Amino acid sequence: MKKLVKVAIIGGFLGSGKTTCILQLGKRLMAELGLRIAIITNDQGDTLVDTKWVGKSGFSVAEVLQGCFCCKFPDFLKSIKGLLEKANPDLILAEPVGSCADLQATVYEPLKKFYEREFALSPFIVLVDGRKLLDVHRRLNLLSPSLGANFFLFISQIKEGEVLALNKIDLLSKEELEEAKTLLRKLNVKAQIIPISAKEGMGMEELVKAVLGWHQDSHILTNFDYEAYERAELELGWLDGSGLIESERPFEVKSLVNGILMGIANCAKEKGGEIAHIKLFFETEDGSTKVSLTAIENDAIMEGMPPSYANKGIIILNARVKLSPESLRKCVEMVLAKTISEHYVRILNLNLRAFSPRPPKPYYRSSEV
Repeated sequence: MKKLVKVAIIGGFLGSGKTTCILQLGKRLMAELGLRIAIITNDQGDTLVDTKWVGKSGFSVAEVLQGCFCCKFPDFLKSIKGLLEKANPDLILAEPVGSCADLQATVYEPLKKFYEREFALSPFIVLVDGRKLLDVHRRLNLLSPSLGANFFLFISQIKEGEVLALNKIDLLSKEELEEAKTLLRKLNVKAQIIPISAKEGMGMEELVKAVLGWHQDSHILTNFDYEAYERAELELGWLDGSGLIESERPFEVKSLVNGILMGIANCAKEKGGEIAHIKLFFETEDGSTKVSLTAIENDAIMEGMPPSYANKGIIILNARVKLSPESLRKCVEMVLAKTISEHYVRILNLNLRAFSPRPPKPYYRSSEV
């Protein structure tokens, strides 16, 4: 009998820590169980920080671009089959766009219906940033029926998860952790709740067990409002950028990349915007780093071992900010101009693309399957 390849989809809102979690899971599954792991990244754009970082972390990686798995279902399948040919994995970890919802109806159900002889599905895991959950609830009351479109996707993702991985618990007190768990239980009475810190490795053993478990009954969102879905995505400005930074004299890498992220965040705040997630990948001949920022109040998180100083390096930028695409682009252009001046560098082959996603139109949905 042909062995089924396991597919685990790990969703969650922008900045919830999906990539860090997936890399932690992948490393544990390889080291402790000897499994071959491959990863699929996904975004509305076409130049992804996460794809570069996953590849640098030693995993076979494929990507689905310019739309979520639901709208690009044939591309999703193509990525899976490409990884099967290239890496022959036992398990594929797939990370959908952070603004994507309704995945149980548009991805899980079609996979179950048409590909049950090829793939075995893990439970649908949704990561939830514990700090963000409590902050939003205290400001707006996530249990209110009149919350509006602002957090439509955030709540929808929580409601369809079979497993809710409450992430970043290292930043919560015991009282806050209990408050967050109670709130999640009220939003989703059926899901298994697993407190974790993907960054610190806390709770990951339980999440490994969940990944190795089996998908049961889909938590399909009834009467899902695709107009509200579209409005929620359009609240964000999306920007992808890439280029080559070089200088005749060494520049300090950490200062440069942190300056770019915090500069964009401050500019967005001045314009009345709010950060969903800003990510930057920087690579030199001597090392690479990924830097992430999810709120202006937080510190940027740097991963990897970049050199202290460099003369040149490749930069990739993904910014998702509650601003118009035009305003976001102006912020990035201004910050990069300031970077050039302060660090005495040049940016060559700069490519910036600010955009709004296409309206979500799933290839399949449960009622059509």
